[in-house]
Amino acid sequence: MLRFPRHCHMMALVTLFLILMTANVYCGLTEGESAFEKSDYKAAYQEFKPLADGGDATAQCFLGYMYEQGLGVGKDHLEAVKWWRMAAQGGNADAQFNLGVVYSEGLGVPRDYAEAAKWTRMAAEQGHAKAQYNMGMDYLDGRGVSSDYTEVAKWFRKAADQGHAKAQYNLGVMYRNGWGVPRDYAEAEKWTRKAADQGHTQAQYSLGVMYQNGSGARQDHAEVSE
Repeated sequence: MLRFPRHCHMMALVTLFLILMTANVYCGLTEGESAFEKSDYKAAYQEFKPLADGGDATAQCFLGYMYEQGLGVGKDHLEAVKWWRMAAQGGNADAQFNLGVVYSEGLGVPRDYAEAAKWTRMAAEQGHAKAQYNMGMDYLDGRGVSSDYTEVAKWFRKAADQGHAKAQYNLGVMYRNGWGVPRDYAEAEKWTRKAADQGHTQAQYSLGVMYQNGSGARQDHAEVSE
């Protein structure tokens, strides 16, 4: 009869244990998210809490949101920040973005623009479009970082490439004025149109003005009345 070395047997048991644990976490998250979507917040809390206590960043992020909004629990900014911080330290981009917002606005923590920029950058570097947009705004306004139009354009472009309408509009403005990028009316029109096509009203107005005046686009009065 074949016999496996003892260490191989132990490794197989550990692997099986990890597989079962992962399956249980996945199941718990699925049940929690399903309850959350149905607005059954007490059931969602019961699913998320043990997972969050066990270090699951997704569950921790959900708990933070629930405490922030008072969903199934009493509204508590401090608890929200506590859970978001745990999730953010575990690499959850949504939690990192949320921490950036609460530090920027002083919700449950003292307002701290440098700390806000730190967490916002972490989320932005993971490809979080809203965080990328906020990073651009931080560089534009000099909040927590030194004002830098080149950085503004860089972060707006990253968010714009993901379809963020405000970033698309702002990138159009930067190309139209040559802020942080070479002045380029064709690029200005392109990004303004992308935002306008998503229903961004300022972009729609600006596009109309561009067509009417022939700045950045051929003069076309038919386009003005779109």
